[in-house]
Amino acid sequence: MYGPAIQTILTAADASDIAVASAAVIYTASFRLTKAVYFGIAYRAVSVSSAPAITIQLEQSWTLPATEGAADTNYVVPVGLSDIVNTLVAETWQIDGFNPKPMPYARFKITGEATNPADTIVNIYIAKQEDWR
Repeated sequence: MYGPAIQTILTAADASDIAVASAAVIYTASFRLTKAVYFGIAYRAVSVSSAPAITIQLEQSWTLPATEGAADTNYVVPVGLSDIVNTLVAETWQIDGFNPKPMPYARFKITGEATNPADTIVNIYIAKQEDWR
C-alpha cells in the first residue's frame, strides 16, 4: 500500500477556494480513482456574513466530463452512496471516510441550501491510499 496521498480538490478553473453562492450547484473538477483502495476526506465551508448551509455529494463516471465544472449526464451519485455531508453549517474542518463504487473518475457536487449565504467558500482535500500491485 502507498499513502495516503493528499489531493486538493479544485474548481474547473483550478482554484482551491470553491465559491458556492446562495443555492448554486457547483461541480468540482474531476479526479481519478484508479489504484486507490481507501479514501478519506477533509472539508469545510466558511462565510463572513453568516453560517454556510451546503450539501456535498460524490458523483462518479466511467469517463471524463464533456466540460469540467458543468452538469454531465455521465456523472451520477452512485446507488446506495450516502451524501458526504447533508446541510453542513459548521465552519470547522471535518474529516471522514467515503467509499466510492468501482469507477475510474469522480467529482464532488456541492449544493447551496436555501439559507446558504452568497459568500460561502468550500475547501476539500481527499486522501487516497493506493495499491501499487
